[in-house]
Amino acid sequence: MLFHDRFASRKTARPCRRRPDRQLALDPLNDRVVPASLTVSDLSIIEGDYGTQNAMVTVRLSGPVNPPVNVNYSTADGTALAGSDYTAVSGTLTFLKGQTVKTIMVPVAGDLASEPDETFFVNLRTPKHATIADGRGVVTIMDDDTRLSITDVTAAEGNEGTTAFNFAVSLAAPAVSTVTVNYATADGSALAGSDYAATSGKLTFLPGQTSMPVTVMVNGDRLGEGDEYFFVNLSGATHAVIVDGQGMGTITNDEPR
Repeated sequence: MLFHDRFASRKTARPCRRRPDRQLALDPLNDRVVPASLTVSDLSIIEGDYGTQNAMVTVRLSGPVNPPVNVNYSTADGTALAGSDYTAVSGTLTFLKGQTVKTIMVPVAGDLASEPDETFFVNLRTPKHATIADGRGVVTIMDDDTRLSITDVTAAEGNEGTTAFNFAVSLAAPAVSTVTVNYATADGSALAGSDYAATSGKLTFLPGQTSMPVTVMVNGDRLGEGDEYFFVNLSGATHAVIVDGQGMGTITNDEPR
């Protein structure tokens, strides 16, 4: 017998053992966590004179996810103080399937004190099944006790030259912070350039000041015409609320018709 044959005869046939099939564990699509993030909004609210106003702070989820998303929230003092300026709140928000927006309600106390705008915070923490992209919302309590208004002016135009129409812009109470406000004239039946000189600018009230003038020059003439009017409008106030933002300038005719 050849060596090759003898060696081959010693070989025993080994049964072919198949390993059991491995099962690939797949999570059902409905149970998969889709990456999502949470953000909390900033907000400005007028405090009011009495009672409470509710600051509605919005928390958003970047997309609907499964399983539900939970996140804790709580308020924190800034220049506004819990107990006097607002009511502290805390709790947990739960976003169920398909939900992407939740609201946190924080009561803000009204008062009659003239004071600067104040802020507090709403903070997000310890999220589950999501991340936090912006976890601090800033709530600004706007003081409405620093009120701005402007007077009306009625005067004769004169026969020649110009006549000064002096409008008074006033604060209801002395401000504790610097107040600024923009002003600009606007045509009514009187036209800028022919009946009066257009003007615009910014007024600055330093702490303690309560009144500042806006002067508009009105052109005199000898034309027999009806009374005419123009406006001075206020806009863009900082650290104050505009309660009467339009002054009317009435140019009375002093010529025989």
